Amino acid sequence: MGPAETALKRAFKLHKAGRFEDAVTAYGEALNLFPDSYEAHFNRGMALQSLGRLNEAVISYGRALSIMPDAAEAHYNLGIIYVEKGRMNAAEACFKRAVQSKADYIEAINNLANVQKEMGKLSQALENYSAVLRLSPDFAYAYNGMAGVLQETGDVETAIEYYAKALSIKEDYVIAHSNMLLALNYIDSKTPEEVFEEHLRFAAVHAGPLSKDILPYRCRPTEGRKLRIAYISPDFRCHSVGFFIEPVLMNHNKESFDIYCYSDVAVPDDVTRRIEGYATAWVDICGMSDEEVSERIRSDSIDILVDLAGHTGYNRILVFARKPAPVQISWIGYPNTTGLKTMDYRIVDGYTDPEGMTDPYYTEELIRLRNGFLCYLPNSASGGVGPLPALDKGHITFGSFNKISKITPRAVALWASILKRVENSRLLLKARGLDEKDMKAKIAAMFAGHGVDGSRIVFMSRTPDTASHLEVYNTVDIALDSFPYNGTTTTCEALWMGVPVIVMKGHTHAALVGVSILSNIKLHRLIAANDEEYINIAVSLASDLNALAETRLGIRGLMKGSPLFDYMTFTREIENVYRGVWGRYCKDVGRNNVVVQEEMAAAVQLHNAGKLYYAQNGYKDILKVEPDNADALHLLGTLKFQLKEYRAAVELISRAIELDPSSALFYFSLANIFAGMGLKDAAEDHYEKAISLEPDFGAAYFNLANLHLSAEDFDKARICYRKAIDLDLNPAQSYFNIGTIQFKQKHFEEAIKSFNTSARFEPGRAETFLNIALSYQELNKFPESVECYKKALALKPDYTLASFNFGVTLFLFGKLSEALICFSQVIDAEPDHVDALNNLGNVYRELGMFDASERFFRKAIEANPNLPHLWSNILYLKNFNPDITLQEMFVEHLKYEKHFGVPAHQKRPLSIPDMRGRRIRVGYVSADFRRHSVSYFFEPVLRNHDKGEFEIFCYSNGFLSDGTTVRIRQSAEHWRNIYKMDAGDAEDLIKGDGIDILVDLAGHTGFNSMNVFLRKPAPVQVSWIGYPNTTGLSTMDYRLVDKYTDPEGLTDGYNTEKLIRMPDSFLCYLPDRESPDVAVSEHGCMTFGSFNLTSKINAYVVEVWSEILKRTPGSKLLLKARYLDDATLTNRIISLFGSKGIPSERVRIAPFEKETAAHLKIYSQVDIALDTFPYNGTTTTCESIWMGVPLIALEGNDHRSRVGVSLLSNLGLQEFIAKSVDEYVNIAVRLAEDKEKLKTLRRTLRNTLMDSPLMNASGFTRKVEQYYKSFLSA
Repeated sequence: MGPAETALKRAFKLHKAGRFEDAVTAYGEALNLFPDSYEAHFNRGMALQSLGRLNEAVISYGRALSIMPDAAEAHYNLGIIYVEKGRMNAAEACFKRAVQSKADYIEAINNLANVQKEMGKLSQALENYSAVLRLSPDFAYAYNGMAGVLQETGDVETAIEYYAKALSIKEDYVIAHSNMLLALNYIDSKTPEEVFEEHLRFAAVHAGPLSKDILPYRCRPTEGRKLRIAYISPDFRCHSVGFFIEPVLMNHNKESFDIYCYSDVAVPDDVTRRIEGYATAWVDICGMSDEEVSERIRSDSIDILVDLAGHTGYNRILVFARKPAPVQISWIGYPNTTGLKTMDYRIVDGYTDPEGMTDPYYTEELIRLRNGFLCYLPNSASGGVGPLPALDKGHITFGSFNKISKITPRAVALWASILKRVENSRLLLKARGLDEKDMKAKIAAMFAGHGVDGSRIVFMSRTPDTASHLEVYNTVDIALDSFPYNGTTTTCEALWMGVPVIVMKGHTHAALVGVSILSNIKLHRLIAANDEEYINIAVSLASDLNALAETRLGIRGLMKGSPLFDYMTFTREIENVYRGVWGRYCKDVGRNNVVVQEEMAAAVQLHNAGKLYYAQNGYKDILKVEPDNADALHLLGTLKFQLKEYRAAVELISRAIELDPSSALFYFSLANIFAGMGLKDAAEDHYEKAISLEPDFGAAYFNLANLHLSAEDFDKARICYRKAIDLDLNPAQSYFNIGTIQFKQKHFEEAIKSFNTSARFEPGRAETFLNIALSYQELNKFPESVECYKKALALKPDYTLASFNFGVTLFLFGKLSEALICFSQVIDAEPDHVDALNNLGNVYRELGMFDASERFFRKAIEANPNLPHLWSNILYLKNFNPDITLQEMFVEHLKYEKHFGVPAHQKRPLSIPDMRGRRIRVGYVSADFRRHSVSYFFEPVLRNHDKGEFEIFCYSNGFLSDGTTVRIRQSAEHWRNIYKMDAGDAEDLIKGDGIDILVDLAGHTGFNSMNVFLRKPAPVQVSWIGYPNTTGLSTMDYRLVDKYTDPEGLTDGYNTEKLIRMPDSFLCYLPDRESPDVAVSEHGCMTFGSFNLTSKINAYVVEVWSEILKRTPGSKLLLKARYLDDATLTNRIISLFGSKGIPSERVRIAPFEKETAAHLKIYSQVDIALDTFPYNGTTTTCESIWMGVPLIALEGNDHRSRVGVSLLSNLGLQEFIAKSVDEYVNIAVRLAEDKEKLKTLRRTLRNTLMDSPLMNASGFTRKVEQYYKSFLSA
């Protein structure tokens, strides 16, 4: 790995750990080395985005896109930034580019729709939300977005259904639930009781669980002092809320109140800057989580917290659910209850909420102001009141500037009646979205349904600024308010511009706001009690233009003289409300002085809630008053331990012990600290002291047991756990840990009993069933293991460790399809899970799906390029590829050493040692010293080595052992277990043994030691038998082959090793001692067979074998291999033959047999064995011949495809070697027709093998030893 890759990997690691500042620096370092790295620029952008450094992030994403212009993710992230910055046009363009690059990019399409909704492009937004739902029908966010569009276009009832659909998919979708509550205010088909119930449901689902976060307050409950009042809003800007809060903020008494504004404004404007100037403290909370905001409010010691948003957009309702201030009030932003029990009060007035009418539908206590519940500050851009438009136009123009969602069918019906009653009148509707053709047509159709021609409805969308918006009122004669959701800002704006507003009196706050406003400016005559009055008032006003003109000129004066404009009086009344509710709070608390006991309780509560900083301050405050308070010293000490301030923790608790040496708890806590510091002896002493003071101290026994367990003092640990169990202290974990001890000691049956006992105490713990599964797995009890894995995953479906281990178990037992599902689930949860990616590669290899196999091996390498076995797996896989050339294969193998490099200290060749007076030390390295193909060829050499001249070492890198392992271990003079040993440690061990010749028996197969051979721990290194190709290592000196596998000049240029051609065969064979006798074939039909790995049976092989079957009518093919119990694999192979015209009944599958005798016996069902190509069989070929079954081999051009040539040539069976595919087929067909010859072969082949060089173990070993000697004398 080069410096750039190293730097990039370090940056990724820092990024993943959430250390964004450090990651940004590290990405910069990587870019200095590799300036054109898309990944570095892109990820640096993400890190900067996480830090809120958006402008820098934009630059990084831009550079990433200059390298990879179609990178959808970079365009998407840029779009997110532009949304945050309020640059909707730019955001829209980015999301469009993301979708162009990746058509099924659901998140990008959804955000494109969100932006278009925000821009008022409602039809386009609707189309894109629909596109999302076509791709992902359960995408809750699209239902929420679509509901928002439907709501804005006036189809509120359907919108509510869509919000409900979003919540049915994602119950905890807070935003969708708030949006639904807001939508309920627009309709009158729901009763107040039903609307209230839905608000309560919101609180139960979303707010209730947060009650645990409510902590004691540090603000003093003292009346008369200066109070801290805080307002939270996303609308401290040119927004309706701004028009009503600004006059209060500018008139607050700063001597009596500190005013805090918690602003969630993404794009500040002039209003934001003005409001900021009124505040004592301005806190930008944009981008902060609700929890972080709550923490900030609590740390600011806010006395009264006022919400100005309710359930409107970008609200912080869940901050109020955490109740970070002792008194919380809802005001002006939302026309209904919040539904929260933690919201203490709601400010209204006697008009919006007449006494007794609405009180039952609020969780808050209503505070009714004397006049109105708000005051209004007109926009400074507003001009003067213009003349009555009707006098110039000759007709009355009614108007409504309310949202389309407020234009209900009932309102349309009344407005249509008015238009019909007032001849030639017009209705001007102005709202966002009314520039869209479909929207205008829809509303026009609604009026047409009531007999009003569409030409009488004038549509207008947004105007460029507030001044031009207000100027449009000079074209309106009479404003018609919406119902049941009245206008507030629009009503005040219309009145300010001299336009009388007709309102309908309703029965809820939302339907009574108009009544409040008109009552406060003495225009009661414009308030209608019913539909008929509403129409009549409009018709009456329109019938007298002179009176209407006079009214127009007088309204602004009425407003100025009303309570709506008496900012100072209104603000004083609000402040009196604040004083009143604060006084009530202080009386409820019932104390004015801090009591140590209460402070201790508050500090402990903070401590238990994990609020360590605040708890620490509480303990310190107590110790200022009582320096010798042992409990405070002890608790502060435990807190310091949590903060990893070990020295301070020890000092504090030691001081507590000095003050109270009889406290077992103090000794216990100090023991915990010593244990955390790794001071085992000190910890043990203090646990024992705690137990001596309190003999039934179960937690002390339990923690002492944990201490012994960590030190692997298993006997002591078990005794302490048993004592803890007797004291009923955490028996579930105690039995679990006892099971862990038994598992480590390989007492698997006992471990299962302990884990099962643990499960009885804690049946819902998935980890217990995982450990039971692993224990059964060690006992080779596959069905029991599977059941326990299933239990673990049923309890914890996202338990990736269980899914992974379950996959490994299924793979080991041949359940490839099920293993594939498990590993895929792991990858879904952890896309960079190296072991799962690697195992997916292994599974796909066994399924014969080589492209998928290599893809996952490559992904594993991307996730961690420094694992040698991942590179080896790709090289091993390449041997199965029928299309790869010798040159391509060689180049691939060279990449291993190129990536990992030869350690610098090994670049100097080791000198050949002086051999005089001692034996040659030969070391064999393998993971397969067990019943495995390698051992059939290694064991005869090991047995026949001349122990007088050679000292044999075996370095075992495997974790499996059996009877063969025992025999090999007995035959070797020295046995070394290097499984899981670091390559450097293995190198030191081999060097320490003084090995002269180190022989590799694995190559790039599983659990190989290539990384050890790369370090050259021996002066001579040799590759032999375990792998059919070069190792690719410059440190591997020789490779043992023969003249058949590697004829002179054919493969020499494609090996890093010097090829040593044995005179006969490159191996000799030792049949399994459990071999049955050769049996006469009596299965009724000609049967061809292959017992090779299914991964060797490629499409080309299937095609050739199919031709053989076609040319031998009635014949069958018997396949036997480890994974053929798997239905997916079997079906795939059957399907391949089917595609070549071979029906499934002609391809038989033999069951996998664990026992060798049973396996070999199945050869009695085979007449002729067919070798695979280009990757020949070795063990299967020898087995076949041993069991009297002749084998047909196809001669290739490299070692892997010439092993069959070598074996048959050494048996004198060259007649079964084909030089072409046609010859291969012809040999098989001719032999199938010659029944007598087959009988003769079955009778004689075993003797032929026994008399051949392949079983001349002594002679073969002498030749190997001669080569070993020559290597040392070279």
